[in-house]
Amino acid sequence: MSVLFLLILPLPYLVRRQYTTLYYKFASLPQVKTVIVISGLLVGTLFVDSWKRSRLLLPEDRTLITPELLASKAYNQRNVYIAGFILYFALCIPITMSIVRRLVKYEELNRAKEASSGTATEKEEQDNEITELQKQLKNKQASLTAMESQYKNLQLHVEKELDDENGKPSIEDKKKA
Repeated sequence: MSVLFLLILPLPYLVRRQYTTLYYKFASLPQVKTVIVISGLLVGTLFVDSWKRSRLLLPEDRTLITPELLASKAYNQRNVYIAGFILYFALCIPITMSIVRRLVKYEELNRAKEASSGTATEKEEQDNEITELQKQLKNKQASLTAMESQYKNLQLHVEKELDDENGKPSIEDKKKA
């Protein structure tokens, strides 16, 4: 029961993957398979034998019922319950492990899908960032070109003003001449 309880606990993905891997590595060993089959046959034989013996009817005459007869019937009923639980868990544990194995498999597929979509999303984000940076670069270059022309115009204006004050011909006058 404790093994079945541990199997159905909502454990983290890595823990589930680890114990399913260990379980299937262990269960795939030929010696373990042999032990499981022999144990199953012995417990199954015990179950059938105890079940047949526990089905024996007690005599109707109360004087013929002895404590040994009652103890034997109780002993056989107890063996039926124990062997039945063993057989039940021998079926439930592998079935539950196959379900957990599928959960691990689907979780791996889901993580792989998220990783691949995450990569595509990252690439899209990088492309968007590059496009945005290129736009910013074009704006800065246009601003730089405008500032350079403003600087030249301002420089020409200042030189013209200084030349007018000093009475020298301006650069524009020199160019015309």
